[in-house]
Amino acid sequence: MRWIVLTLLISNVAYFAWELVRGSDYAPAEASASVLPPLKGKALVLLTERLPDTASSAPPPAPVVVVPPTPVHREVDSVKAKKEAMCVSVGPYEAESDGEILVKNLKVEGFTSKVEALELSRDVQYWVLMPPAQSRKEAMAVLRNLQAKRIDSYLVSTGELKNAISLGLFNKEQSAKGVLASVREAGFAAELRQKERIQNEYWVRIPPEQPLENLQKTLETLVVSGGSVKISNASCEMFALTQ
Repeated sequence: MRWIVLTLLISNVAYFAWELVRGSDYAPAEASASVLPPLKGKALVLLTERLPDTASSAPPPAPVVVVPPTPVHREVDSVKAKKEAMCVSVGPYEAESDGEILVKNLKVEGFTSKVEALELSRDVQYWVLMPPAQSRKEAMAVLRNLQAKRIDSYLVSTGELKNAISLGLFNKEQSAKGVLASVREAGFAAELRQKERIQNEYWVRIPPEQPLENLQKTLETLVVSGGSVKISNASCEMFALTQ
């Protein structure tokens, strides 16, 4: 019985010693496996980081600069804002001089404004006339001869046609040609010219690029109420299109 116990004890001691020896053999292998050998070849370098060789005259590569896109929408918004801008307008005036009076009065009150014309229509009229004479005396002699034959006429005293004699201004070409034929039959060398007639109305425009506080009250004191002239808001683009 004693030999059995001794045999088991010796066997356990021997097994324990064998395990210790086995563990020490495997430890260096695990440690060596965790350390990787260095890689062969050159390290990866970006183009922007690469420097030229010392013997090369080439400059180093420029760094890449990312340019943000141009905000096109800002320009579009600016154009849209201009088209939608509203100008205070006063009118219509039949004569430009009437609008100029309001412009001067507004300037005294500290407001900037200007008179602008809006074209309503463009017509062609037909003018029957005697060409300009060399002198007023000669023109008056022709005028007396025309009136003696009861032909309606009057002397043009100013402008490019000074000393000419007007025989009538007609909207219809056929009517003008009828008068021309009658005057020529009477022995006068009359001629027919076309004259363009442009009908305008005038407005005082007050642009928005200025302080417009108390503008309404100022206009109410300067513009006569109850007449044809009104105070209104109109698109500033409307005036620009007529220029």
